[in-house]
Amino acid sequence: MPAVQREIADGASWVKIIADFPQMDGSPPREETAAASYPEEIVSAAIAGAHAAGARVAVHTTTGLVATLIKLGVDSVEHGDELSRADLERLGARGGAWTPTLVAAVGDARSGDQAAQSAAAELSERLAELLPLAVELGVTVMTGSDVVGSVAGEIALLCKHGLDPLQALRAATTAARAYLHCGHSQDLVTYAADPRSDPEVLTDPSAVVIRGVRVR
Repeated sequence: MPAVQREIADGASWVKIIADFPQMDGSPPREETAAASYPEEIVSAAIAGAHAAGARVAVHTTTGLVATLIKLGVDSVEHGDELSRADLERLGARGGAWTPTLVAAVGDARSGDQAAQSAAAELSERLAELLPLAVELGVTVMTGSDVVGSVAGEIALLCKHGLDPLQALRAATTAARAYLHCGHSQDLVTYAADPRSDPEVLTDPSAVVIRGVRVR
């Protein structure tokens, strides 16, 4: 709680909790209780404290802990590999968000050995069912590149996992900006072709304008 209070006192409107973290050595996933970074009561108090101070809470989670975290009241799920329909229903009912980071979960970063490829293929199939459902249930889907990809790459993967091009573009632009209360009315990116027809053009913008000033 003190750490959360300090962040908000310093001006944070969001607090991110690393609720669990995947095994990075190739060993089998741990049990959810062992994977948890903090006891449930600590996470619950942090969420309640952040909300009481007018801030929102995002959680990094790749395990089944996501169900508990949503019940505790988190506002946004980052990664969320183990989300279920019931989780999305709860998240959507209160106007929550999901940043699936497909570039990290099922992109080129998972092109390792056979076991990694099989796991990525299985996850990809699940996500292709869950992402359109999330939009239908009122969850704001947003793009995130993690440390391995790009926003343009994430948009392309969202299209490959069930979102139509306009939904995928909104995940990186208007929907994300509205949910996060950020951005500026004079921010603009233009392209030589329509990205709704070919998301690949997103990798090569013709012009980038930030706060009314062209920077590219």
